[in-house]
Amino acid sequence: MLKTLHYYISRDLAKAAVLAMSAFTLLVTVIAIIEPLRKRGLEIGQVLSLFVYTVPMVGSFTLPIAALLAATIVYGRFAQDNELMACRASGISTFALLRPALVLGAMVTVATLAISNMVAPHMAELVEKNIKANIRGIFYNQLHTRGYARHGNILIHADHAEAKRDSMYGVVLVQVGKAGSATIGSARSARLEFVEHEGDTYVWAHSTESVGAFGNVGGRLVVDQQARAGSLPVESFKLPNVAKESPAFYDWSQLLTTLADPSRNQQVRGRLLKIGRRIRHDRLAREIASSVRAGRPYEELRDAEGVLYRLEAERASLGEEEVFLGYEGRAPDEKPGVRVSVIENGRVRETFTADRAWVRATYSPYSDESTVQIELSGRVVQKSGPADDLPNRRTEWNIIGLRLPRSIQAEADRISLQDIYHNVQAITPSKAIRKEIDGVKEFVIRSLIGEIKAEMHSRIAFGVSCFLLVALGAALGLLLRGGNFISAFAIAMAPAGVVILLTLMGKEMASNPDSPQGVGLACIWSGLGLLAVLNAVVYMRLLRR
Repeated sequence: MLKTLHYYISRDLAKAAVLAMSAFTLLVTVIAIIEPLRKRGLEIGQVLSLFVYTVPMVGSFTLPIAALLAATIVYGRFAQDNELMACRASGISTFALLRPALVLGAMVTVATLAISNMVAPHMAELVEKNIKANIRGIFYNQLHTRGYARHGNILIHADHAEAKRDSMYGVVLVQVGKAGSATIGSARSARLEFVEHEGDTYVWAHSTESVGAFGNVGGRLVVDQQARAGSLPVESFKLPNVAKESPAFYDWSQLLTTLADPSRNQQVRGRLLKIGRRIRHDRLAREIASSVRAGRPYEELRDAEGVLYRLEAERASLGEEEVFLGYEGRAPDEKPGVRVSVIENGRVRETFTADRAWVRATYSPYSDESTVQIELSGRVVQKSGPADDLPNRRTEWNIIGLRLPRSIQAEADRISLQDIYHNVQAITPSKAIRKEIDGVKEFVIRSLIGEIKAEMHSRIAFGVSCFLLVALGAALGLLLRGGNFISAFAIAMAPAGVVILLTLMGKEMASNPDSPQGVGLACIWSGLGLLAVLNAVVYMRLLRR
């Protein structure tokens, strides 16, 4: 008889739980996830594929609520129809009747832990790949539906865009600067190029016809009379990543490995790679400054064709990842402070002289390499050989696209991310770079470690709380008889909300580098403790009845 009774109760629990979970999951998936992604520019086909991936992720949160609702409804109706009284009269204890609910709670706990630690992270990875694969389509869909695409301080308008040709027509590009300044460029047409680098997608816009550029600086309208084809105010910009990497989407093994090695995290890895590039740029500046101060020309800079650019200067001073050469003002004897000799096949092809120069290295994600720029200013003179009687004179001149010296590049390649993280003091004398790595350790990595620990604790605590929630809902359904099982569900949802709130608060506190991690972890587990105490009170009252 008891087995038959358990079978009917379990069947009703399963039916109610499946129906409730289906409704909750569909509602939450569409409202909280799919609809915001659709508004970003996803097409219907992309939305449907993402729906399949996100359902299991949302299910880990809706399953406990659905099981709680099923327990309160089934046991509430059981008490309302006086079946509880009949069972007691037959000698069946209340706790024996609650066994199917406890089994359901245990199954929900196991399922929640399995989904959150194995299934959901895999689905999140598929979602990320799907979005990244369609990020180009999202960009063009925004242009088609809204007529413009906005990313940070950059806005692009196009009268017409062709995704197949990666082309735009009637292009207006606006970059908003500080203090309300703005730079605006226009072109009849432009060709786009999408490049993925270190987890981010960059867009290069190359104008294919004549360009006009103007902007406001200090309230004045400035028109660029030299705007030409191939140039726009902003050559490239980064598209927003709508699927950012987060420990919330790590599986359990990823949580453990990233906790042991934070450089596995994309954000940390990107910061360390950036610091690595700063280190090699700083080494170039220090090498040039050391050579000039020793009275030697610097002869390590070459262009892509192997042409040598020899640097000679009267003095040198270091800046952040750049070196200043020459005089701050004009020399008293009118002597140029900088000389750049362009040497090809052992012969001087041309020379540049100037009062001053800046030499700096910059990194481009487009080519994934650093290039060197020499910026000359103040009475710049270009002479094509010693017999040039009509030299070219300007107030400034830029020499761009020089390659980083092989010795510096090879030395930088030998530096690992672990070296930057653990031994930056021995790698570079730059105080600015050391300060940056200290900031990464103090804020980024500490926050990441706290977030990982909070994620691990919250998954376990939330999984265990599922069992307690279902047990509480079933007990309240028996206590609040007389058709009040909806009230029982509402009462049981109150502690469930408190548990979720404390878990979220604990995760925020643990991931905050300015807050003790122990306090955040204690906050996560306090919700589970509160739920356990409430269960004990309810079951003691049920036992007395």
